[in-house]
Amino acid sequence: MELKNFIDIHENVFTEGISKTLNKLVKDFSWTDATIYGQGDEGQKLDKEIRDVQDKCLTLDTESLTEWHWINFLGASFMQATEEYFSKRKLPPYADTILNINFLKYENSGHYNFHVDSGKNCNRTISMIYFINDDYEGGNLMFKDIVNNKEYRVEKKQNTLVVWPSNFLFPHCVTPVTKGIRYSIVSWTV
Repeated sequence: MELKNFIDIHENVFTEGISKTLNKLVKDFSWTDATIYGQGDEGQKLDKEIRDVQDKCLTLDTESLTEWHWINFLGASFMQATEEYFSKRKLPPYADTILNINFLKYENSGHYNFHVDSGKNCNRTISMIYFINDDYEGGNLMFKDIVNNKEYRVEKKQNTLVVWPSNFLFPHCVTPVTKGIRYSIVSWTV
C-alpha cells in the first residue's frame, strides 16, 4: 500500500462565505516568525534555513471574541475531520483533543523543509493543513514516501483540508513560494 492512501483530502470544507472570511481575516493579523523544535533540551528556536514562515497562533488566553469564535469553529471542524479519518479506516479514535490552531503566512521564498510532526518534544497523532488561498506560485505541500522512494505533491486548492498521521512515516515539506503569499491553517490532535 502507498503512503498517499493514508492522506485524506477534503475539498470545499467550509461554505464559500466562510472561506472568503478566512481569506480576509489573515490580512489583519499581527504575524510573528515561526519557530521549530530544537534538539534535546533546546526547546523552540528560530531557524529560517529550515522554516521560513510567519504564524499567528490562536490561544485560549485571548480576550478577542473573534479569536474565540474561530478557535471553537475550527477546533470542532478539525476534530470532526480527525474522527472521520479514524472511522474511515475502522479504527478506534486515537485522538480527542486539538493541540493548536496556527495560521501560517509564507511570503516570497517562504518554505518549510522536510520534517515530521511528532517526536520526542511533540507527541501529535493527526496533522492537518487547511489551504486558505491558492493564488500563489510554489509553496507546494509535498510528502515523501520513504517505503516506495517517491514524493507526492498535494494539489493546492482553496478551501481544502489535508489530514494525515503525524508520525515518522509521513515526512512532508512546503516548497519555497515563488510568487504571491501562501496562507494556510495547521492543526494537530493528540
